Amino acid sequence: MNLNIFVHWFKHVVMDYMFITYCFCDRYNTGLVCPHGWMEYDNSCYLFSKEEEQWTHAAILCSALGSKLVEIETKDENNFLTTFIDLYNEIYWIGLSDVQKEDDWMWMDSKETLTNLGYSNWFNQQPDNVNGNENCGRIAPNTSGAWNDFHCTATHRYICETPSGPYGKLPSG
Repeated sequence: MNLNIFVHWFKHVVMDYMFITYCFCDRYNTGLVCPHGWMEYDNSCYLFSKEEEQWTHAAILCSALGSKLVEIETKDENNFLTTFIDLYNEIYWIGLSDVQKEDDWMWMDSKETLTNLGYSNWFNQQPDNVNGNENCGRIAPNTSGAWNDFHCTATHRYICETPSGPYGKLPSG
């Protein structure tokens, strides 16, 4: 078997296993259910997009789904997301920006600043605002979930977040 075919096959097997573990086992144990295709973790549901968009378009699409670009509030949440970012091997937009005030990074939906929240995970020497035009946050694979700033007009996949809730429950036995 060709190595690329094996890696592709293996990723799908692992992704299917992780999807079942996070979506179905957690739903059954907690009674909380996420919309179809979303992953549940710690009272939130996450959707990892398969398409690439500019940061602003990604935020609009998440809003249209009744959610927001992900706001990462804890190391545990960042670690959860990083597992899938590394697995999918894609760069993802997060809901972090300093577009309103340079160097004042905030989660754009809640308007919480990183200073007030107390958690951040910037990559070394980030944010660096190269060419004065990097105002949106993203996470790349294989960086231990470290964030960096990038120009908002680039296209990347994105992660939407919404509270988990009573979207329906698995039938009880």
